[in-house]
Amino acid sequence: MQRRVVDQPEAAPSADDPKIVAAKSLYQQGQAKYETMDYVGAIDLWTQAYASLDASPEHRPIRNTLVYNIATAQEQAFELDHQIAHLRQARGLLERYKAEYVAMYEPSATVTTQLQEVEARIATLDQKIAAAEQDPRTVTTATPEGTSSPAVTAPPGPPTPKQIARDVQVRSRDLLHHDPNLSPRYRSARALTTSGYVLIGVGAFMTVIGIPGAVLNSDGYAPQRTAFSVVAGVGISALITSAVLLAIGIPRKRAVVQDARNQARANLGLPPE
Repeated sequence: MQRRVVDQPEAAPSADDPKIVAAKSLYQQGQAKYETMDYVGAIDLWTQAYASLDASPEHRPIRNTLVYNIATAQEQAFELDHQIAHLRQARGLLERYKAEYVAMYEPSATVTTQLQEVEARIATLDQKIAAAEQDPRTVTTATPEGTSSPAVTAPPGPPTPKQIARDVQVRSRDLLHHDPNLSPRYRSARALTTSGYVLIGVGAFMTVIGIPGAVLNSDGYAPQRTAFSVVAGVGISALITSAVLLAIGIPRKRAVVQDARNQARANLGLPPE
């Protein structure tokens, strides 16, 4: 499953800048490479786009976005060839992106959210690097002399059922949170089911309080009996509403999760479930 990349930022005041025009052309060519899983080709073109720009205020946001996208392509490239250098380069690029982002923008909620997302990605990369160092399929680049020449520690073998299941789970989860088609469906279904479960608790509590109260006060103080009856009625209404929300939300959630799993399996070259 491909991780989402960031669109190149618009630079309306300098839209006729020949450097920006050239960089956007290279970006679009790299985007086509990325979408067809030619991640090394995307890295090369986006690196050329980065090199074509300078550190001027007009170019800095575009350069930093390219750094983020090159890191993303490096991470995706590892999934194909298992060269651990891709993960290490991705991590270093994200650190650079974070430092430049802090330098460019004033503190705000948006900036904080973006930095938290980047820090989460860096933490995930640390976990991937640690796991890759123990994986016999990993291709290392360090030689005894400290030079950089690829050396396969072990020939890649066919993935085990456990590895396939893990890859499908990871990729489908990423699809549910980032895919432009699946993510909105998943959020909507999850909101329905969450609301349904909350209303079950609220409705049950109000019903348990209201019905016995109304019964116990059936021959007593009328306003108190009426209040308990209202509570019971609201509780029963909440229970009915929760049943409707869950009846809609649970099948929708199951369907979108299954679609994500099938798409993840297709990306791995596996048949649908």
